[in-house]
Amino acid sequence: MEPTPARRSILNHLAYIYIALAHRTDDDISHDEVKAITQCLQQWEDVSTVTVAAALKSALESYVNQVEDEHLDAALSGVKAALGPEERRKVLDDLSQVALADGRFLYEESAFIGRISRAWDVQTGLAENLPAEQPWSILPLDAGSDWTLLHDLALIYVALARSSDERLSEEEAELIGRKLAEWAPDAPAPYTLEIVQTVVGASAGRTFDEAVEAVRRGVPAHQLPALFDDLTSIASADGEVVDGEQALIRRLAAAWGARRLV
Repeated sequence: MEPTPARRSILNHLAYIYIALAHRTDDDISHDEVKAITQCLQQWEDVSTVTVAAALKSALESYVNQVEDEHLDAALSGVKAALGPEERRKVLDDLSQVALADGRFLYEESAFIGRISRAWDVQTGLAENLPAEQPWSILPLDAGSDWTLLHDLALIYVALARSSDERLSEEEAELIGRKLAEWAPDAPAPYTLEIVQTVVGASAGRTFDEAVEAVRRGVPAHQLPALFDDLTSIASADGEVVDGEQALIRRLAAAWGARRLV
């Protein structure tokens, strides 16, 4: 079935938005991302492969040859005018799948999707636990607080690193600091290492279970793959993932409703 001219225009807008997400966030479009975009477009219109290819070609030419922000704004406006709230919400879900096609969910990708969510006046469960002005993957930083969500995350990471030998090596501490920095890219460089030191030196206050619950409430569902990538990297930092580390990761997956990820 071939789309009407009006629906073909929407298909072109969607193709442009998908391509902008895939490319502008890391300056690359992988084969898996192209495949995911193609599948999303086919599901939207149930059209032929030729029509989808034409939409992708048109979107790519526009992306390369035109002022990106102006064309993106036009595409966003066109989709908002043509699709209802539920359809726009489905586009957001599709965008998340495109973002995850390469196995990562970057800060830039989540910020891009957050921008579209606000432009379309569509709220999803992904952002329900974060302030409206915050991109999805940013963990809120409260400069006036002695304990933030990053501290909770650090407490969990440190507990995992210590679960194999009850010690935290310098290499593991540095790795945890780098992983925390990915969740707070605007934080000063020494800040995340200070958080690790605070967590390691804390003798009272936040419990592990309290930290697990805080992360459950504060991290969006589509960020869980990135979170479990961090856990796997930390667990394997010493060369292997031992039974105790695997058990702790499974425990976290159960607490966060993410058994399918481990």
